[in-house]
Amino acid sequence: MQTERATSPALAGLVSLIVAIDSPKMLEKKSRKSKQQTLLYHAAGKSQKQAAELAGIAERTLRRAKARQHWFGDIQAGYEKRGRKSLFTPLFKDVLILV
Repeated sequence: MQTERATSPALAGLVSLIVAIDSPKMLEKKSRKSKQQTLLYHAAGKSQKQAAELAGIAERTLRRAKARQHWFGDIQAGYEKRGRKSLFTPLFKDVLILV
């Protein structure tokens, strides 16, 4: 004897939405300030694990922030600073405005 489940598409969509909301995979984005605070804790002599726990972020987030700080000079770099460098420097733009 085989039983079939009769579910409507609306009910199935609602169930998947509830599961997605309760999922622990949906983490909130950590602020720039908390990442900088973690780097300060680490620079002050705390271990990476201790610094991450104090600021409430993951150790991996701390490692990524340190790498971005090293390579780009800013912890949020890599997102905004892509592509070719501008041919027009700020000084050049000021001169163009005056002309």
